[in-house]
Amino acid sequence: RFLVRVGMRTPPPENVSFDSGSVRFVLSTKNRCVVAADVRRHARPSYTACNGFSETHTMNVRSSSLIRLMLIATAITLTSSSVFGRILLTHSAPDSIVFVQFGIDSAKVDSILTNRIETSRFLFRYSDNFSLASELHSKASLFDAHCDTVTRLLDLPKSEFKTTVYLYANATEWSLCFKGWPPPTAENQAVTLLREIHANALLPLEHEIVHILVNDLIAYAKSSFFAEGVAQYVQYVRSNEEVQKAVRIAKKVLSEPWDKWANDSIGFWSTGQIESIIVTYPVSGLFVKQLIESHGLKTFKEFYRRIRTEATTEAAFAATYGHPLSKAIAEFKTTIATWQDR
Repeated sequence: RFLVRVGMRTPPPENVSFDSGSVRFVLSTKNRCVVAADVRRHARPSYTACNGFSETHTMNVRSSSLIRLMLIATAITLTSSSVFGRILLTHSAPDSIVFVQFGIDSAKVDSILTNRIETSRFLFRYSDNFSLASELHSKASLFDAHCDTVTRLLDLPKSEFKTTVYLYANATEWSLCFKGWPPPTAENQAVTLLREIHANALLPLEHEIVHILVNDLIAYAKSSFFAEGVAQYVQYVRSNEEVQKAVRIAKKVLSEPWDKWANDSIGFWSTGQIESIIVTYPVSGLFVKQLIESHGLKTFKEFYRRIRTEATTEAAFAATYGHPLSKAIAEFKTTIATWQDR
């Protein structure tokens, strides 16, 4: 499946034009993956390139080393601004890379999302039609406080970068402003890019903020399971009630292949739902919680960074923790099966 969460089912064709802005880029190593600058949920990235792209191009190359050189050279030489600001890269064949355009239409944003709220850490953009505007006014500063909480819980370095949050009142606004990325088909959904969040509600923002900070201050995730697990961990460490709910759900899927979820051989969002929650969210969050509580946050962050450099998640796990990921998952299952509410 291709971009299951946002409705795409087949990869785009080869030689598709793309536009780009000043963002980082990641190369994919998996045919089934889509990669953007920090779109953990849809990516299995293996290589981060550079900033500064700004014109429209069409490419289909046969060498990953060649494309890296071309990316860097283009980043150095191109300086003009463009309408679109992101790239999707996906393999359509083992030795080729395909570029697909998507990104912000700045003119549409300026004409549609005419309202702004700015805090020390965020710029919120929304239209007169956004029904949660009054709630946003009352809560905007709380998202700054949430950044401070996440920074403390994950022992992150202090950072003052600002994230733009695009809030869409409906699918039409989303389609006009965020070109090339299909709008959500349900409420409370969001897409996170590099220092940029697109959402149709306020509810997902605390979760997405964790991704923004982790990607910027620890590493860009190569594993959906552990990227989402970190975000869930932040939620669970602050609420025992949420932990108990997560355990209740996890107990109902003990017969499922959690090890394949953890190594991403089964897609994170293809695992089914219980209580309207995709079951990999509680499982991943509880597993990350156990890793951090058992081995420490420093070791987990070492593992998280190592995922980017090792060939597989299993290799990164074994190199960090000294035993197989599958063994750790099996022990974790036993912990969940015997968990007593407390």
